Amino acid sequence: MTTDANKAKIRRFLEEGINQKNLAVLPEIFDADLAWHGGAFGEVRGLETFLQVVGPFFMAFPDLTVTVRDLFAEGDKVMAHFGWEGTHQGDFLGVPATGRRGSATGFGVYRFAGGKVVEEWWAEDLLGVLQQVGGLPAPAAATA
Repeated sequence: MTTDANKAKIRRFLEEGINQKNLAVLPEIFDADLAWHGGAFGEVRGLETFLQVVGPFFMAFPDLTVTVRDLFAEGDKVMAHFGWEGTHQGDFLGVPATGRRGSATGFGVYRFAGGKVVEEWWAEDLLGVLQQVGGLPAPAAATA
């Protein structure tokens, strides 16, 4: 596959899979044996396990929307720089719903083989999200 085709698949995942809440497209984009390196969420193997790990995140922020800021591709990898925002309406990392808005920026690096994503490295500012929704105190303002 070309780098443009791979970028289109990642854009489809973020826009259709996440924004339109159509997780049925994921098997078309991700290999069943996906290796996901999820930062604070740990590492998992398999698309079904990946969905079990990230599913509660989508329940915690049911109105979550992702904005693609940049997509870069080289060889068999695509890097997505994204932002997201949503309303905290369910349990998130042990913090009950607060009704507050949360947002973050993050990055995903997706490795393709055979036309599908076989590996992803993912990172975003979860500490900042926990502070925004009231799960952790915000840092004290710096004084001059």
